[in-house]
Amino acid sequence: MGEAFPPGWKRRLTGRQEMPAATANCLLTIGETRLILGPSTASFRWAMMNKHKLLTPLGRGLAAILLWSAAFASALPVVEIGQNFRGSTYGVDSSARPADANGAAGQYHFVEFINGVFSVYTKASGARVQTMSDDDFWINAGVVLASGVTVTDPRIIYDATVQRWFAATIDYNPSTQINNRFLIAISTSADPTAAWQALAFRADPVSGNFADFPTLGVDADGVYLAADVFDSADNNLGSLLVSIPKADLLLPTPTVTNRTSSGLMSFASRGEVLQPVVHLTPGSGGGQVLASAATIADAGAN
Repeated sequence: MGEAFPPGWKRRLTGRQEMPAATANCLLTIGETRLILGPSTASFRWAMMNKHKLLTPLGRGLAAILLWSAAFASALPVVEIGQNFRGSTYGVDSSARPADANGAAGQYHFVEFINGVFSVYTKASGARVQTMSDDDFWINAGVVLASGVTVTDPRIIYDATVQRWFAATIDYNPSTQINNRFLIAISTSADPTAAWQALAFRADPVSGNFADFPTLGVDADGVYLAADVFDSADNNLGSLLVSIPKADLLLPTPTVTNRTSSGLMSFASRGEVLQPVVHLTPGSGGGQVLASAATIADAGAN
């Protein structure tokens, strides 16, 4: 039981004991004993409670430990339900299926970016103030889509540190599904209804394979794209990861010239469904990536 305490705390079962002044509003429940840390005093006391009041879903005798420091708790944002409003409706706003639901909240707007439609809502009222098809979004941002080519699997992030939105997707020709491109767009301001600038580049310029299920991440130094790779026979080949200097994307004329690509990586060595981490703390560079260790046995089952 004493091991549950932070270093420097003494183990006592009765009476009073001084505790670090920075700690308050804490509750520690161990078996049948509840430790109460007073929110307005620098002390704590043990209170014995009835057995049935302290049973956890895992059974009697297991410890449920919750320790908060006042400094940490005060720094946490208050999470509560704000606006509750209807988003896009299948068959009305978009007929794409699956929707691949995706969205992000900025300072004043919520952006919904799903297969088939790009929509912007105000956080103050939930009113939709802009909407267009996903193809139109990319065309308006400067991407040229060849005849028969469309887009799918959108992603969007708001980076409060630079007050810009980043969006990504892949394009593809449904009749071939090979040699497709990553598309990356950057807003010109914190207002997602204003202008965007977009760029496109081959996902697998070496072998021309098909990149599917793109993911998007950002940190202080870079913007990261990842995808699973398939050949023309729809066989899983592995995954790939692309790193783009964020400073290059924030230029008046964005560029991806200095991007770095991992090339094809096997699922066995690097995992699949790579998800670059979103880490917006200043100085948080490093390009951390999450990956699934499971193996896709049948691409048609996904």
